[in-house]
Amino acid sequence: MTDASRRQENPLEEPAQAPLLTAPFVLLILAFFLGLCNMAVFFNFYACLIANGVEAGTAGFLLGLFSLTALIVRPFISPLIHPGNALPWIGLGAAGMILCLGGYTLSHETLIIGIIRAAHGLSFVVMVTAVISSTVGVISPQKSGLAFGIMSIVNLLPFAIIPALVEFGLSHGLTQANIYMLAAASTALVFPLLLVIKRLHTRTSSAENGEKAIPTRREIMNNFKRADIILALSLGAVAYLCFAIIFMFLKSYGPTIGVEKVSPFFALATVSMIGIRLASAALFDHWNKVRLCTGALIFVGLMFLLLQSTRSQWCFYASGALLGLGWGIAMPVIMAIVFNLSEPRLRAFNTNMMIEMVDLGYFLGPFLGGLVVSSYGYSVLFFIMSAVSIIFGLLALRLAGKV
Repeated sequence: MTDASRRQENPLEEPAQAPLLTAPFVLLILAFFLGLCNMAVFFNFYACLIANGVEAGTAGFLLGLFSLTALIVRPFISPLIHPGNALPWIGLGAAGMILCLGGYTLSHETLIIGIIRAAHGLSFVVMVTAVISSTVGVISPQKSGLAFGIMSIVNLLPFAIIPALVEFGLSHGLTQANIYMLAAASTALVFPLLLVIKRLHTRTSSAENGEKAIPTRREIMNNFKRADIILALSLGAVAYLCFAIIFMFLKSYGPTIGVEKVSPFFALATVSMIGIRLASAALFDHWNKVRLCTGALIFVGLMFLLLQSTRSQWCFYASGALLGLGWGIAMPVIMAIVFNLSEPRLRAFNTNMMIEMVDLGYFLGPFLGGLVVSSYGYSVLFFIMSAVSIIFGLLALRLAGKV
């Protein structure tokens, strides 16, 4: 029996050696990078608002409004976007982001900035949701670990590169308005990428499997009735909740143990995350993803205990590097688990729901963390996060044999 006839009998079966680094995949990854740069360019937005006389609380709300909009909107638009219709949505989102970047230069009124910020978040979530949906259409389950390893590296690069470029530009005569217009120009590069992708006319296994149709409401409801999908999404929420807790509270925790400078912690964590993904992304598809996830989440939990107990500056920094190793494995592997568990027609939707878990982690992290710290202190917060990470790492074993 030929490969073609086998796939005709079983349309969900995909080629074992389907290539990953195709032209569409690479071009979509570039579009993903350009979209993420829209977030990274605002690393000093809070400081700019304060300098323009905006109150601290209002400035914080305006900063978070971008992500809050994405968190609210994504569940409603994700069912509408799939690999077959994603390219026009990418263009629509990119056009909106370009207009919003120009809008920041026109007014310093708080209300106007809030409207622009919400519109920017809406445009961003449309573009990134569509990029992910289109990218999912050119990934095979046999290469999911490598694919999401690459995407997770690209997810980190703008935040490692753009702040330095912005500070360099500002120190050499550029204004903040110039920075936003340069960001708009870079976002416009998405449009030639879309033209090239459209002209390639690449037929993927996803298209052959009927993923061009919008999932029905019943399919989506049945999807959320699956315990394995809910557990896999919960693993992502926990991983990013742990990351958000560190990101949001480490600056205030460091001085309580005699560490005033916490930036080396983040630098080491980022280097570790990128390094482990570069070194191991290709192996994620050859090792058992469930065991990798369990081991990584338990390791992260143990590192929280180390961070809680250390009073040494060097041990503090070392815990950053070690946490980076755990997150560097856990996050792309969990994405791959969600992808592999999903029915082909729901892969794009569930992958975007995984991104929703990222936003949920960033929302719950400062909210719940602040409640715990204000009542019980940092040691209790880190102990709770350690227990949560270890418990969910063990729960991940319930997915054994399904991925």
